Amino acid sequence: MDNPLKEGLILNNKSSSWAIAAALVAASLSFVTPASAHSTPDTSASNAAGINHCEKYSRAYKTKKRTAVHYGPSSGSRVTGHLSKGTAVKSKWRCKNSSGNYWACYKSCVIDVDVPVIKGKFVYTGHLRRV
Repeated sequence: MDNPLKEGLILNNKSSSWAIAAALVAASLSFVTPASAHSTPDTSASNAAGINHCEKYSRAYKTKKRTAVHYGPSSGSRVTGHLSKGTAVKSKWRCKNSSGNYWACYKSCVIDVDVPVIKGKFVYTGHLRRV
């Protein structure tokens, strides 16, 4: 291996540029695909799949403790923020999920069980007390 050119280890500039470009594209695709799969918002079908019942439900609450706000009525749905202890919450809808837990939707509620679309800002009612 005294002469790398004879051994085929050094490529000319044109072919090495293409090889590097192809390697970079292949590497970037492996990173782009998982990120795009996670950046899509929750779909209505997955949100509504575990919901047994939703009803209009206007009630005033306060949070018992710092509470997570979810995109859908499930602890597995995306967390969109948190409410601090003692925050006033006025529910517009209440949904019961397949686990039997009630979730109050208090903001940006879009609920249409026929489509099915269930999304908004949901808080688990176990973390709320009636005012």
